[in-house]
Amino acid sequence: MNEAQLTAAFIMGLMSSTHCLGMCGGISVALGMGVQNTNASIFQKFSRLFAHNIGRILCYALLGLLAGAISQAFAFAFQPIALYLRIVSGVMLIAMGCYIAQWWMGLTVLERVGQQLWRKVAPRMSIFQPASRLRNAFMLGLCWGLLPCGLVYSALIWTAASRNAMQSAVLMLFFGLGTLPAMVASGYGGNQLKLLLQNGSVRVVVALLLGFLGVWTIVQAFHHH
Repeated sequence: MNEAQLTAAFIMGLMSSTHCLGMCGGISVALGMGVQNTNASIFQKFSRLFAHNIGRILCYALLGLLAGAISQAFAFAFQPIALYLRIVSGVMLIAMGCYIAQWWMGLTVLERVGQQLWRKVAPRMSIFQPASRLRNAFMLGLCWGLLPCGLVYSALIWTAASRNAMQSAVLMLFFGLGTLPAMVASGYGGNQLKLLLQNGSVRVVVALLLGFLGVWTIVQAFHHH
């Protein structure tokens, strides 16, 4: 794992924020504004919002740990799979770049994979509502990390190619941290960051950077092989 991978993970999370806001920004706004308790102080509102997002990011890291452990086990048992995992990693970077630039939206197909799990998780989230306590806000965030999202699943596939459970977990942690600024801003009604991330030029630049990193990853895979 190097600085380029960590930076790529953070940027992917940051640029996917507008997608996150469309899917789960509502609950962040609810927590940030403290609708369950209109008398809550600013500190209490921020604490709930922060706890919610920490739970969500921790869920991403745990999913990364699981995905990395599985790929690590397969790579140990079948050595040739390492090359294919690196190729898949590069392809996913290119695909996410195209998705961020809105050139190709095929990654949404991956969301169908998690729909069955989400149908079982969603009804049980009601036991943590209202989120007037930090524990409830944290648990809601932990559950919300399982929301079917093509970008999250794509990031998981990319990080799993590291063939290392801890490395995959750290990369997913940085992905989650990348989503944090926009999610916190949405909780307080901030739109400036969202508008910046939705700027076409910004999206294209990030897409090209991810595409370059993806091609470089594939070339390196064949070079090492």
